[in-house]
Amino acid sequence: MEFVSLDDFLDDVLVEVPGCPIYTARDRIRWAAIEFCKLTGVSVHTTEEIDWDADCSLVELPVPSSNVRAWQVLWISTVNGMLHALNRRQMNERGIIWDGLEAEAPDSYIRKSNTEIQLVPTPTSDTTSAMSIHCSYLPTRDATKLDAVLMDEYREAIVAGALSKLLNMSKEEWYDPAEARERSTWFSFACSEGRALADKDFQTGEQTVRMSPMA
Repeated sequence: MEFVSLDDFLDDVLVEVPGCPIYTARDRIRWAAIEFCKLTGVSVHTTEEIDWDADCSLVELPVPSSNVRAWQVLWISTVNGMLHALNRRQMNERGIIWDGLEAEAPDSYIRKSNTEIQLVPTPTSDTTSAMSIHCSYLPTRDATKLDAVLMDEYREAIVAGALSKLLNMSKEEWYDPAEARERSTWFSFACSEGRALADKDFQTGEQTVRMSPMA
């Protein structure tokens, strides 16, 4: 995953809102990037050669930069094949014991938290380079850099999202509610288009299972 400065979007935004402080524009650009990534899943990365340790079922989700956090686990591939995504209800239905179930290698996983997955069953042997984890990511709320894909392919969408908020600030000199609505409509359309493209790319690849996001 490559990154660009959040400030690379500033010129396109500030020209539409004369007098807007840079820190305010940055905040709205960051908001637009978070919402766009949340709704589309276009910011993705695969981390390979992840080990698993004997008698340890918890694995920390890889984060390629401090500027992003994991949003969706899209798939996990291991030396033994794909892991199945489970949730608590499915585990209960299958009579799977939450803790204490062990095997030489796991065949499933569950999203334990925003930062961890739990392997099911717990592996009983160490294995190096055991997994590849493919995730989608969101910018953090203090991110100073954004996934380069947002600049390269979705720059207009991020600018529109930021302006939809800035132009709706009623007490500011750049207030323009009609234009704010226009930008909001375009941002919503761009999110729908981005999601459709991300889903198409995902479905035409080798992996076809999505995991529910964590808020």
